[in-house]
Parts: sequence; C-alpha cells; structure tokens
Amino acid sequence: MIGYNLLRKRVFYIKDIKYFYFYFDTLIIHSKYRNQKIAQFLLNINNEIFKKKNLHSFLICKKNHIEFYKKFNWSKIQVSNFEINDHAFNKDEYVGMINNFNQKIYKNKKIYFLNKIN
Repeated sequence: MIGYNLLRKRVFYIKDIKYFYFYFDTLIIHSKYRNQKIAQFLLNINNEIFKKKNLHSFLICKKNHIEFYKKFNWSKIQVSNFEINDHAFNKDEYVGMINNFNQKIYKNKKIYFLNKIN
C-alpha cells in the first residue's frame, strides 16, 4: 500500500442541534513514496468530497503539522470554539483544524463526537 486516508462521517452539536461532519481520522503515506505529491492528491480528493457533500471536516493534529494542512484549506480553530466529548485531547500538543466550514458554524462553539455516528 502506498497511501491511506480515512474520513468518518460523524455528528457534532451547536446549541443542541445535531449536524454531520467528516472526521479526518488518518493520513498515511508509505515512507518510500513521500515527497511525490501523493498526500496532496488525497487531500485534494477530500476537499472535493467535502464540497460535494456540503459538509465540513474536522481534524486533530500535532502543532508542527499546522502549516502542512493550511496548504489544503484547513484552518486552525480556537480551543474555545470546540469541545470533544468522547475523546481525550491534549490541548498543549494538539490543535483542532476545520475545512469547508460555514462561517455561521465556525463562529459558534461546536461539541464534536469522534466516535458517535448518529
């Protein structure tokens, strides 16, 4: 296998109203094939999926990966604007990022579930 990417359709809440989103769970590229734009190819496909399904995506990444994801339309989301209810999250080492977001959704605090499907 050269590369792998996992998107999970999950739920989040704003003021007790349920919405769906894609949890960007995993991106792995075999070490032999890095720096060949395979990650770029996969991330661009993801962006098309987000737009086609009209859903935003959320990910958790180490702080040193922020610049990489920003190249593909991801934006860092303030810790005060989201909460993860079913997963431990070290706010000192990791950040939340969001892609294909609606400004209305972006400005309100979101309660994300990484394991809850519906």
